[in-house]
Amino acid sequence: MLSAPIIKQMGIEPLPVGYIVVSPGGTVGWVGDANLVPREKPRIAAALALAGEYLGNRFIVTDAGSNPQLQGSGPVPPEMIKSVKSVISVPYIVAGGVRDRESLVSTIRSGADGVQIGTAIEGAGDVKKRTEFFANLLKEEGKRKRGK
Repeated sequence: MLSAPIIKQMGIEPLPVGYIVVSPGGTVGWVGDANLVPREKPRIAAALALAGEYLGNRFIVTDAGSNPQLQGSGPVPPEMIKSVKSVISVPYIVAGGVRDRESLVSTIRSGADGVQIGTAIEGAGDVKKRTEFFANLLKEEGKRKRGK
């Protein structure tokens, strides 16, 4: 809210994003004091995503948080990704818990259009090498998705 006047003053195009926090939520759930969507309730996430699209959001994000110490943490479940993707027509980004090849591939193959990867990069010894690893994986999966 405090940045809205600055964004207007700078002439930056605002991109409305529907942001859904999935249990356990990690830091993002705590900071946002979010009402977490249970991992075993993909239809709730899908309904929220569709409502977000209807309200004018141009992107939908589901975020499970990134705290590896939380029980039940890990990426958004594939069933939830499939459910959300099946009802929306805007780009869908999945965040939180994607830390390795398997979780990234599963997330993309379940229907995500994009993946936000923070903790996996942040905790890397060689940030450039880790970033290139994930970028190459995304390129491979993108080609596979397009059938090339």
